[in-house]
Parts: sequence; C-alpha cells; structure tokens
Amino acid sequence: MTPRRPEMSPAEAGFALIEVLVSAAVVVVVSAGTFGLLQAMTRASGEQRHSSQAFAIAQEDQARLRSMQLIALSNLSESKQVKLANTTFTVRSTGVFVNSKTASLSCVGDSISADYAQVTSVVTWPGATSKERAVLRSIVSPTINSIDSQHGTLTVSVTNEKKEPKAGVDLKAGIYSAETDINGCATFPDLPSGTVSLESKGEDPNLVSPNSVYVEKTDAGVGAGAAKMAKLTYDSPGTVPVKFKYRDGSSETFLSSSADSVVAFHSVMKAAKVFGTPGGPRAEEVKAELLFPFTSPYSIYAGSCEANKPSTGPALGSVIAPPGSKTGELVLQLPALDLTVKKGSSVVQGATVTISDQGCADSKGNAIKRVYATNKDGKPSATSTGQAEPGLPWGVYELCASASISGTTYRKKVSGTEVKNLTQAKAVTLDLTETGKSACS
Repeated sequence: MTPRRPEMSPAEAGFALIEVLVSAAVVVVVSAGTFGLLQAMTRASGEQRHSSQAFAIAQEDQARLRSMQLIALSNLSESKQVKLANTTFTVRSTGVFVNSKTASLSCVGDSISADYAQVTSVVTWPGATSKERAVLRSIVSPTINSIDSQHGTLTVSVTNEKKEPKAGVDLKAGIYSAETDINGCATFPDLPSGTVSLESKGEDPNLVSPNSVYVEKTDAGVGAGAAKMAKLTYDSPGTVPVKFKYRDGSSETFLSSSADSVVAFHSVMKAAKVFGTPGGPRAEEVKAELLFPFTSPYSIYAGSCEANKPSTGPALGSVIAPPGSKTGELVLQLPALDLTVKKGSSVVQGATVTISDQGCADSKGNAIKRVYATNKDGKPSATSTGQAEPGLPWGVYELCASASISGTTYRKKVSGTEVKNLTQAKAVTLDLTETGKSACS
C-alpha cells in the first residue's frame, strides 16, 4: 500500500507559487538579456560590415580622384551611388586647392596661393551616424608642367558689410565655376594671365552686391605664376517704403500725395537705381527694395534720373536700409504744380495734359511723360475720383494741354517750367488759344 502524501498547508502552497513566479521571471530576464546581446552583436556585425565596405569604396574613390587632371579637381563637388549586396552607399567627392603652408584654403595674407589639391571622399549608407561614415582625404601635388607657367591663381574672398565671410556665393571666372565655402573663399588655380571676367551671383533672393544686384560682373587680374586675390561683398538686402506729401498752396498744411517712381543712390554704387514705373500709374507708396544694407544712408528722391535730385530739403531723403526683414521708412515732400486749363475765362474739363520732364529720358531717349485729364476745376487728375495730383518730382517741365471743343482742336504748350519750390505751389494757367495744332503727344 502506497503511503499517502501529507497535504500542504495553505501557507506552504502560497510559498510554492511564489517560487514558481520568481523562477519564471528569472528565466524571462535572462532570455531578454541574451536576446538583446544577440541583437546587439548582430547590429554591430552589420555596422562593421557596412563600415568596411564604405572604407573600401572611399579608397577606390580616392584612387579615382588622384588619377584625374589637376585642373579638374578645382572646386570639384560631385555625388554618386554605389550598391553592394542590399545596401546603397552614397559617395560624395570634393576637391579644393590648398596652400602649401597651411594645408587649407585661405583668403588671408600670404596664404592665398593654391599649391596642392586636397581631395575628400565621404561615404555614407542608410541609417549611418556621423561616427560610422567613412571619410578619407589626401593631398595631390602637381606634376611637372601640369599647370602652365603662364597661368596663375585667383583667390576670391567674399564678405558681408560687417566683413564677415559669406558662403554660398556662386562664382564664374572664364569657363570655370566655384562656390564660396564657410570661410567665404573660392579659388581658381589655373587661369591664363591677364584680365579675366569674374561673375558673381548671390543666392536669389538672399544676397545682393553693393550695387543692389544679384549678379555682378567685374574684371580681375591674373599674374603669370602668381597668386592674386579679388575681394567681393554680398549681403542680405533691405527695403525702404517711400511715401509722399505736398504743401497745400503756401500754407503750413501738408496733404498726402502719390508718385510713380523714386531713385535710390549711394556713393559706393556704380549707378543709381530706379524703382516704380516713371510716367506710369501713381501710387501712395513706392518701395525701394533689394537694397544693399550699407551702414551709411542712401539718398532717395522722387523721379527717374539725376535731374530730379533736389539740392537739399525735405524732397531729398537720407535713410539707412537695414538688412533682412527690417525696413527703413521715408516720407518725401514733392514740389507742387498748380496747373489750370482754361478756354478764355472758362475752365476746361476733360482736356488732355501732358507734362514732359525736360531733364529725364527713357531707355529710347524720349522724355519721361506724365499724362492726365482735367477735372471739373480744370486741374490735372490721375484718379477716377477726379482728385488733382499737383505733386511732381523736382525738375523742369514742358507743359501741354489740348482739347476738342465744338469740333475744333485747341492747344497750348509752354516749355521751361520749373517745379522746384517747396514753400509754395507753382501756379500756371494754360489758355487754349492755339488752333490748327495737333493734340499733345
């Protein structure tokens, strides 16, 4: 007869259950650790394999770069993809000429010469970190006669108004192209001696030259067997919105006005810039924009050429154009022309008034003309409401008024009218007494 197993007490049964649970937990923890270790080993093995493959690709790319013609390495920047097994590697190849003393490209002092080419191969793969990627660099020295002795090096330094280096400026010297690096430098190591046309271009619309243009063309000198430097300036442009006012008669009251164009000029600029449309629709505000942010002020005035530049006073603005999204602010006073068109003692409504600027011409050599129709008071109006617009750019004008009355064309033309008085409007009456004349054009 088999002896009967003694029964467990409830306390003993509970303790046994706890032992089972603890054992199970230990098994789970050990299993998880083992699985994690295996997973880490697998990942490390994969990364090591990718790293080895990447360095092999980088070495192959370095061999390719060192076999290239020296001039082809100048400002080289190219990218390609190489597929091994199931992994696609990206190969970035760059070349830049460097100085023999500093082993780097420099725009400072005697370090501007470019004696050697530094080639770099960077290989990455999906999921790779910056520490895992393969990076190889080497220096390529020129062989005998690889660079013509009658050629020279041109190094270009680009800074902003604060003399800080400016990267991302595209350059072209002859048939060669380059882009400034983070030091604001670019080099052209093998250019024929003499004068080369250097074209620079900012990142539209982020950079402009001191002439307030994106693309600037200058001449640079290249010496035989020598290194020379060209210094350029590019910076973020600024904007100046310009508004207008005129004096009401001879009183101290000023009324809002409008204009069709303004001129902005700075002493560093090669030529002034015109904004708006000379002789076109008038606007309450004309923006002088994409201006280089000089730390000294611009001269801004209404009109389209230097003949419209006032000698002094509130018709000539002086304002700084800060860079970026900030803007300047300017209100110009326009000299007023109080013109009335009559036929005898009666004012003429609907007459055509042509005001020709005798000092400023368009691109075809024709005088800038502003054409208006007279309102019920016989005064020129450029608005649908019939409001007179007496403000004009500072200048000398030819005034012509014509109208068809009872089937007959009447006209009156006067030259040499100065509109330059800022304390009182210039009062002129045109009496349509001439017949047998064509209408104003």
